[in-house]
Amino acid sequence: MTPSTNRPTIGLAYWPDSGNAAKRELLDRLRSWATLVVFDPSVEHHDLHELGLDFYHMASWHPRALADLKRARDAGIPTVNSDEGARATADRLNCYRTLRHGKVLVPEYQYGRARDITIFPPAIIKPRNEFDARGHDFAVHLAGAYDFPDEQIVQKYVVPHRSYKLFGIGDEVRAVKLPRDGSTPVEQQMTPSLARYVKHVEVLFDLVLFELDVLVHKSIYVIDVNPAVNLDGISDGPALYEELIRRKVGGEFPTIGERP
Repeated sequence: MTPSTNRPTIGLAYWPDSGNAAKRELLDRLRSWATLVVFDPSVEHHDLHELGLDFYHMASWHPRALADLKRARDAGIPTVNSDEGARATADRLNCYRTLRHGKVLVPEYQYGRARDITIFPPAIIKPRNEFDARGHDFAVHLAGAYDFPDEQIVQKYVVPHRSYKLFGIGDEVRAVKLPRDGSTPVEQQMTPSLARYVKHVEVLFDLVLFELDVLVHKSIYVIDVNPAVNLDGISDGPALYEELIRRKVGGEFPTIGERP
């Protein structure tokens, strides 16, 4: 599909009245040169292929937005990420297996019922699928026998000496250090070893825009891969985000301040 000459129509799955500052700025930037259609990410849009979109982007991580991402790809509407890669990250077991197969370190893990787990505590217990009703619930198991009724992922707890979020934004890579007190992330210089992790994951999952939760304890471990980024702490994050979408849409469009 070829974008219109003047203002392409971009469909973007995001919350219309909430969200972090970086994405709110992104929406303003896109509106300066495109017609922006903001979709509720908690609702599937079965008529997506009929809306005349030149581009679709899943900016919020939700199963229905993921279904719309596949719908867009099937209709030939350009997107940032592949739906296959994004979907693969939602299944934590599949995600960890892919990372391990690709020689990316993840903490030791097992998947099964409590009676079958042999990893010695302390460990973190979490659901396999991020989109389960309790998909974001994590339990830290410090000692004793495991006790949960169904199959869960049990991951060896690794004491983080340092924790980071790494961002792949097209050709750009960025890193923030996560303070232990939960305060605002602080942008860090991207080291070659951290950059290699970003580029490696990009290839493994066919993702162009994503974030990694990483901790360092003697080695570098990836804890999570997320195809919807927040860019908290990245000073030029909204500009990089906009430029990536601009390149994916194609064509020359005025930036903020350039349109008469």
